[in-house]
Amino acid sequence: MAGVPGILDTLAMDVLLQVPRFDQPALLTPHAGEMAHLSGQRKDDVKADAPALARAMAAKHNAVVALKGASTFVISPQGEA
Repeated sequence: MAGVPGILDTLAMDVLLQVPRFDQPALLTPHAGEMAHLSGQRKDDVKADAPALARAMAAKHNAVVALKGASTFVISPQGEA
């Protein structure tokens, strides 16, 4: 994905386990279970503070994160919701 914006969903998001930060912002669309896998947290912990975790992951990976659930939180790499 060098130099090219991208959208990552489902298993494609596993690239986060190998790539610490994108050069160009990417769009990540995890649900709570996928975010738990990517962040190393329990699914219940993801649900308990979804906006904060989405904000942290967006900043860490230079990505727009759309954390899906009953409420969907969309956070930019700069922390804007």
